[in-house]
Amino acid sequence: MNTTGKIDCTALYGDYPETTEKNTCHVCLSTGAVVGLSFHAQMGLVSLTALLVLLAIIALKYYRNRALPVHSRWPLFRSNVDILMLNLIIADILMSFGAISDVYWAHHRQVFCGSYCNAQGVLQTMGETSAALSTLAVAVYTFLAIQRDRYPSYRPRACLGVVTGIWLWVLLWAVIPLAIKRSHDLDENGGVQNYYTPTPWWCWINGKYLPEKIVAEYLWLWIAGIGSVALYVPAYFTVRNRQPTAGSDVQQEPGEEQRGGEARSIASSINKNNSEAAKMLWYPLVYTLCVLPLSIIRWAGFVHPKLLTSAHILSPSMVFSSIFNLMGLFNVLLIWWTRPAILLLDFDGEPNQGGSEVSLDQVVPHVTRVTSRAPTNLNQRTESRHDKEMTDETLGQPRNMNRFGAPEVSWTREF
Repeated sequence: MNTTGKIDCTALYGDYPETTEKNTCHVCLSTGAVVGLSFHAQMGLVSLTALLVLLAIIALKYYRNRALPVHSRWPLFRSNVDILMLNLIIADILMSFGAISDVYWAHHRQVFCGSYCNAQGVLQTMGETSAALSTLAVAVYTFLAIQRDRYPSYRPRACLGVVTGIWLWVLLWAVIPLAIKRSHDLDENGGVQNYYTPTPWWCWINGKYLPEKIVAEYLWLWIAGIGSVALYVPAYFTVRNRQPTAGSDVQQEPGEEQRGGEARSIASSINKNNSEAAKMLWYPLVYTLCVLPLSIIRWAGFVHPKLLTSAHILSPSMVFSSIFNLMGLFNVLLIWWTRPAILLLDFDGEPNQGGSEVSLDQVVPHVTRVTSRAPTNLNQRTESRHDKEMTDETLGQPRNMNRFGAPEVSWTREF
């Protein structure tokens, strides 16, 4: 039988390597491990603080938006990416809580099986996997938005379906195995069979359940990392290649403007120049820097199972996992820098001049589309009525027409 709860580690603190055997329910932590876990938890707290500040800003802008007359309010979700990015923020918050929970082990100077261990295992599995899947969903959507020849329709039901699928998947692998693998008997090798055990400096999936560890989390971390590179890099070159040379007289075939204009408007929203387009490359770069070092340690552990029982691996493992726990902070910075138009972040108190003319299919999908004069990006808001009248009178042009007699194009930011 294995036991849960604390044990007396007084005589074991100096024998750290011998107390981190695989598949055990009790690990006594050395001073170095306690310091590393404290730093580990602090990085999670930094990410959580950044995420909560971002949500507070969104909530404040939403509250100010609600103070406007009903017909002049801006919708919180103006595009598909708003829903996907909010889901990523929630996943990062859950992941941050999983890191912060390490402070409990640092306080007790040991890691042991029990309800707290199970709770941390669930938090870590759900948070890290949902963050990876959400990152992948945003990357796929961004790539498709740039590659398509027409502007992506706002489909909240499809986005909510993706979000629901993500959370059902992580719940499946985080909770159901915990309910099944609850035996307190030791296996034939003397190892514990609990689903969540010390691994060794915090609680996660038992090392004997390697397939579950890979399918529940590692696989998606790697797919999200490889997918980000495989999607954002081609998207960057697509965006860059669509930019006309400065001063060139771009000729378009008949119908090309109508056929590809919306797709180009998606690309141009982030690529006024090459430096703006290059911002997309920060997504795979940041994700790779967060995931790759920790993945190398984990792969080494797969090849040499006794590696994690060595005190020499403590420092690099703590450093790499701490960087990984800063992913929430990095995502906040990327959102603020590259996607400032999502979730009302660009709201400055001005009313929606389009009012009730906002497209009905943004509220109820599959309803007949009504043309909207309200831009989806508040930064690209139309001029005030007075300024518009002055401009029209000065130029002698009909409203909504440019000086070439063509319909005025509104460049929107979809990703």
